Amino acid sequence: MRPGRNSERGAAMIEMAIVIPIFLVLVFAIIEFSMAIFTWSRVIESSRAGARYAIVSDVECSGVSGMVCPGSGSVSCALEADSKILEEMQKVSATIITEENVNISYACSDAGFDERPTPVLHVTVTVSDIEHQFIVPGLFGFDTTMTMPTHATTRTSEDLYTATED
Repeated sequence: MRPGRNSERGAAMIEMAIVIPIFLVLVFAIIEFSMAIFTWSRVIESSRAGARYAIVSDVECSGVSGMVCPGSGSVSCALEADSKILEEMQKVSATIITEENVNISYACSDAGFDERPTPVLHVTVTVSDIEHQFIVPGLFGFDTTMTMPTHATTRTSEDLYTATED
């Protein structure tokens, strides 16, 4: 036997014991942040779905019927639990979005032509206060919730009115 060989026994096991925890932390961090990005993506897509549905459906804010365009300010409201807009948003986001997280506002637009009977509106759906819970740090007793940034999507409603000549 060579003299230096015995002093190297177990070196591979020590190296592996050092590298495996670092590798596992890296892998779980990638998974956790991927899940956070997935949650954020669902928030964005649900606000888009809500805005798309709001521009083609009946207005769900009571103050919008009295708007005179141009000239009126915007009208904002929170959604009700049985809202059709919220239902469309939850198709995308499952249950992470509730009526407390959504605000919708309607504002006058300059689009369309002047003699239309109903105003063309800018519809803004805002989603806020969505929390993402990290799993692995929670297993070790850490409180690891992250509040997603507020996201708003604005769309312009449709002007389906056609002027008729008398």
